[in-house]
Amino acid sequence: MRWLSPSTVKRILRWALLGGILFFLAKTLKDHWQEVRSLEITSATWAILTMALGVTLSAHIWSGWVWHLILKTIGQPRDGRWSTVIYLKTNIAKYLPGNVWHFYGRVRALQSSGSSTGAAIVGVLLEPLLMAAAALGLAAICFSITAVSDRRLLVLPLGALVAMLVAIHPRFLNPILQKLGKAKAKAQGLTVITSTLRLQTYPWQSLLGELGFVFLRGMGFMLTIVALHSLTPDQFFPVLGAFSLAWLLGLVVPGAPGGVGVFEAVAIALLGNQFSSGLLISSVALYRLISTLAEALGAGLIWLEERITNFMHPVGKAKKRILLLPPTDSLPTDTPSPSALATSTADNDAEVENTASDKEDASTVPMPAENPSFKISDTDAPQQTDPSARQETSEPVLPPITPQPVAQEGEPISKSFTPGEQQ
Repeated sequence: MRWLSPSTVKRILRWALLGGILFFLAKTLKDHWQEVRSLEITSATWAILTMALGVTLSAHIWSGWVWHLILKTIGQPRDGRWSTVIYLKTNIAKYLPGNVWHFYGRVRALQSSGSSTGAAIVGVLLEPLLMAAAALGLAAICFSITAVSDRRLLVLPLGALVAMLVAIHPRFLNPILQKLGKAKAKAQGLTVITSTLRLQTYPWQSLLGELGFVFLRGMGFMLTIVALHSLTPDQFFPVLGAFSLAWLLGLVVPGAPGGVGVFEAVAIALLGNQFSSGLLISSVALYRLISTLAEALGAGLIWLEERITNFMHPVGKAKKRILLLPPTDSLPTDTPSPSALATSTADNDAEVENTASDKEDASTVPMPAENPSFKISDTDAPQQTDPSARQETSEPVLPPITPQPVAQEGEPISKSFTPGEQQ
């Protein structure tokens, strides 16, 4: 008889576990169907369910932001907005068969942003490990508060809390990261350097952030129950602790995409003595719907934001280009406007008239009589500015002074004379 490979055995056990869980849920629903039908859905119910949806979506957004703290812990700093976008975009992929595609998408995103393969795998694997530690810690705290009247019952939850805090220390967590990182890299056909699969410091901030994530998820679950049935104050910590433990088992049990079936079965088993079976079945079914809808809504918001950004980018560039252009009614500085041309023409006409009047006045001035003693020195002689009017000799000659005719339209204003020219 041929033996089955280990991977085949794991696959068979996974499907057998999932089938057993679904059979348990189906049988429970069949036995308590009348209780489920008796529940009333009112407008207040829809309002509280909407609040539960908002709180669950806020939990996913918060977890995406906490992821950048995890990346900072391993020496791969990223912006909080970047980590939130990648987290929300890939989180919906965990419902695909295999329950690893959301991790694969984040590894590829880190590699594209400059991280090595080993650092990317550590940054992705450390997140669910800290989530599991936070869920275990929150469950231990809630059960400790519940069992405060009996000290014997405090041993188990407090022991689990201490064990969790010790387990995430880099000395104990790094070997786990190396083993899981090698397995993930081998499954995806990647090559990693073992020395990069390390946690550098104790992840206090990341652990507290994931604790807030699990707490928000628990609040969403309790709001779902409140939408169908009221809760008393003494039921707060038992419900929150049961949710944390059920969510933890749904996270760590392999083969259940998003913990489907595992979470519901454990929650019904833990809270069976607190609520009726019909209420629990309806609550876990509604919360599964709310949780999936919140993850899809987060991915949809990121998709919508990217589409709007891609649309507005060319519009912004065109707007900037239009704003940099001069007004349409303005002309270049070297081209005078029509009003400036009219003003310049009027000034030229006035200058021509003034020149003509000056020449008429000069023509009426009486010329002095010839006097042998009257001479013009060299310094009084006018200087020639036209190079063509230069004399070959250095001695200047005074040109004859004759009245100039008035310039007519189309004729030159002045007339040049060359020395020695006869009138």
